[in-house]
Amino acid sequence: MRYLTTTEVAAKLRLDPSRVRLLCKLGRIETIKVGNTYAISEEELTRFAAIARAPGRPRKAATS
Repeated sequence: MRYLTTTEVAAKLRLDPSRVRLLCKLGRIETIKVGNTYAISEEELTRFAAIARAPGRPRKAATS
């Protein structure tokens, strides 16, 4: 099993590396912690990339 760094995953997903680290911290991407960095398996990368997500920021709730 091959593991990737957050920078490598960010390049493949076309995201900022800080966003990938946040997703890891929130538990949306399963990782193992190696020292001070996250290691993400290629299988987890393909699983996360297959999830359908709406583009952009979610709208705020309307206040009345």
